[in-house]
Amino acid sequence: MICTKYLLITIGIIYIKLGEASAKEMLKDMVEMCRGVQHPLRGLFLRSYLLQCTKNLLPNSTISNEKEDNGTLQDSVEFILSNFAEMNKLWVRMQHQGQSRDREQREKERREIQVLVGTNLVRLAQLETIDVDMYKKYILPKILEQVVCCRDAIAQEYLMECLIDVFPDEFHVRCLNIFLKTCADMNQMVNIRNVLVTLIERLSSLGVTEEGKIIQEDANLFDVLSDEIASIVQSRVDMPTESVVALQVSMMDFALKCYQKRYDYADKVLQVTCSLLQCKSQQKFAYNSPVGKELIKLLRLPVDFYNNAMQLLLLKNYPLVLSLLDHRGRIKCSCQVVYNMLEQRTFVKTAEQAEMLLNLLQTLLKDEPDQPKDYEITEEFAEEQILISRLIHLFSADSSDVQYDILMSCKSYFTAGGAHRYRYTLVPVVFSAFDLVRKYSDIQDQVMN
Repeated sequence: MICTKYLLITIGIIYIKLGEASAKEMLKDMVEMCRGVQHPLRGLFLRSYLLQCTKNLLPNSTISNEKEDNGTLQDSVEFILSNFAEMNKLWVRMQHQGQSRDREQREKERREIQVLVGTNLVRLAQLETIDVDMYKKYILPKILEQVVCCRDAIAQEYLMECLIDVFPDEFHVRCLNIFLKTCADMNQMVNIRNVLVTLIERLSSLGVTEEGKIIQEDANLFDVLSDEIASIVQSRVDMPTESVVALQVSMMDFALKCYQKRYDYADKVLQVTCSLLQCKSQQKFAYNSPVGKELIKLLRLPVDFYNNAMQLLLLKNYPLVLSLLDHRGRIKCSCQVVYNMLEQRTFVKTAEQAEMLLNLLQTLLKDEPDQPKDYEITEEFAEEQILISRLIHLFSADSSDVQYDILMSCKSYFTAGGAHRYRYTLVPVVFSAFDLVRKYSDIQDQVMN
């Protein structure tokens, strides 16, 4: 019986190519004929064969020709969506056949043939005359309806990622609200992190191109994306903490690439991260734990992107996220900031900047409750203090009075760090003070003359 179906499809294709039958009617007949095969695996391959054979025969015109009646773009869309809906049902049905002990094997088999279902979405994306309005009003709702109704974690995750991959970037930007609301309705077993990270990365890659202006021109896009993701995370109480932070890492990358001048967007990512993590845990995260590694990634992104610690100081929530790490993690991130300043020769020009920077780097400047015992006698400690002493030479104001205020701030922070620290850090401050005395002397000589 199944062989007969394949032959009928082949005959139907020949009829369309020879012009012996209307493509519109023949496509309808063939997709309905496939309903007779309800065995999941056989049905999937039969419908995949149908989709493959009709690849170059689908009507793509937006104008109907009454004489030939070969169909329009709408007929092609309906044909593919109908085939997609049936294939998805067959694919999901495979999960519920056989013994429960064979569940893992069935899941493996399903993943091996998932591309058969996804090809329907590829065919839709290849229809050149589809525009954003048709996609938003008709195609996307039909696809998302099937995704939500199947309630199958494997199908939902794969189909959402497939949607992101095959359709143009502009479509995703214009339909972001609809897509994100569907993510909130998906099965709790879906690895929503993979879906959302794929979407954000796609938008980020668009933001650095000329076409990315559609993202920058939409002032509400970032807020919508950020708020919806935060809502999705809060609704999934079992979501791993490292997945929560990984999402915010992607959001930070998106904010930095697409909204370079909007420091408030990058700061909002840090604020949301802090809020979400405080709800999940009150403890510090170890630097080498999955969560700690993601937090370090998050904190390093703006350091490497701005290459200017003075711009980093505009992110008010940066110290709050930094405080979520354990002592070693805070040391690691603080050293990254100092290394970047030394490499980029970033000078501190005002007392306010000096105060903010020293406060940010306070883990390097004073004893902390969670630091290891006898930490001050380790080689790592000495290296960190030498690093801070090198940093002092970048504290250079244009005004002598401002330079004096900067050095007094340094003295205040360094003396509070104890003798085991200021034997390293006060030396460059003293030498900077000598230079300042010379400047004051030169100023006095100029006044006297």
